[in-house]
Amino acid sequence: MNRPIRLSALSALLLAFATAAFAGTITFDSSASTVYYVGYTGYTGSGVDVGAPLPAPSLPLMVYTSMPGGLLPTYDLGQGAWAAPIGGSSWVGDAATDGPGGAAGAPPPQGYYTYVSSFAASPSDANVKLSVMADDTAEVFLNGVLVAPFDAIGSDTRCAEGTTGPSCTYPYYTVPVTLGANNVLTIIDYQASGLDSAGIDFELTTFTPEPGSLLLLATGLFILAGFTAKARGNGLLR
Repeated sequence: MNRPIRLSALSALLLAFATAAFAGTITFDSSASTVYYVGYTGYTGSGVDVGAPLPAPSLPLMVYTSMPGGLLPTYDLGQGAWAAPIGGSSWVGDAATDGPGGAAGAPPPQGYYTYVSSFAASPSDANVKLSVMADDTAEVFLNGVLVAPFDAIGSDTRCAEGTTGPSCTYPYYTVPVTLGANNVLTIIDYQASGLDSAGIDFELTTFTPEPGSLLLLATGLFILAGFTAKARGNGLLR
């Protein structure tokens, strides 16, 4: 095999590898069939003022890297007054009377509501893009790594301000993660006092980081192979 053919074969192999690197995209949505309720943790202190830090939970909040036992069902809450669900997702809560815009029934107790969800993937280093809404606010962990933080309660006393944390309008988060064969989301929703509305909603997409340097190298090798072949044809190289 002469050198131009070798260069072409190598660059083709690198391009194929780079294309395969984009191939592992997974999109995962919240719904009553994908999200499970773990339980409730109360808080210490009194109510929350607008913009104030959330009260400390009375017990440590658990973050899971594998699915726990004793899971409870969740309920699809439909479209609420705050915002439509993201993409193909659905607002979910631990009770059918929860809802993003206020629902019938007794207000959920103030405190922290923990949900878990899992999805399969090919083990790899990847990026995750998370779009998430919550009433009142929430934090989200993927395989124990914090993706979305809590925010202070907004001026409507229900949803977060939407500046850095989940709100009733969805911010995006993109972070590097290490995926395993099975991956676990922990979603901890904070519910403010005396309000009927509650719930979470998310869409998560994983993708392999862009192999820019690999694409650049492969393209360069293609160009080099072309110049080498042309030079040989003109008798400049032997």
